[in-house]
Amino acid sequence: MSSTSSRKMNNFKEAWTSLFPGKSTTAQTPEAQAISQPAASQEENTSKAPDKKGVVKTTGSNMAKSLHSDSSEVTVISKDTEINGSITSKANIKITGTVKGNITSDANVIISGTVEGDISGESIALQSGSITGNITSKTTVTVSEKSMIEGDIKCGKFNLNGNVKGNVQAYSSATLGSIAVIQGNLTSQYLSIEEGATVDGAIKVSRDRESPMGNMFQIGLNKPIAAECI
Repeated sequence: MSSTSSRKMNNFKEAWTSLFPGKSTTAQTPEAQAISQPAASQEENTSKAPDKKGVVKTTGSNMAKSLHSDSSEVTVISKDTEINGSITSKANIKITGTVKGNITSDANVIISGTVEGDISGESIALQSGSITGNITSKTTVTVSEKSMIEGDIKCGKFNLNGNVKGNVQAYSSATLGSIAVIQGNLTSQYLSIEEGATVDGAIKVSRDRESPMGNMFQIGLNKPIAAECI
């Protein structure tokens, strides 16, 4: 160390001692402060730095919540998936793939794929899909265009604009669209049939929900009809 630097250091020590008697100047020199301050700053920045892993996990959790907060849970069978076995769920079920087995849901069932088995649910909608099996719904069965059902149907309300090969019992009402085709018997309390619909079987209209076989008339049909029975 040069004599000039030594004198400056001594002068600093003397000034420090006069201001703060009894305190060491070892850690308070400008050089020490220059070393200690960046370390403290670095430590402070490190403590405040976000945990990147934590941020990712939190974001994922929030995203999952946003997906389910405003909508019911849905069990999805994707287009390229095939299930060999029965499915039971309390949630909604959406099938765009293939299921070979019975399907039971406490909620709604939407099918645009293929099912070979019986289906029961709150409501059942067939959207350009195919079902081979019996269907039971607490509320509504809806069959859209380009859809096919081979089996018997029991439901509250029945809306058809596709094809059904089997007997249909709608305890409340049945509506047949202009391209609806039924190969089987149809029983309902209230019936609406658009021009162009085809029923190859018997139509039975009953006002008694508990006894569909009472107070009815029967019509044998094997050609397109235009009628409304209310």
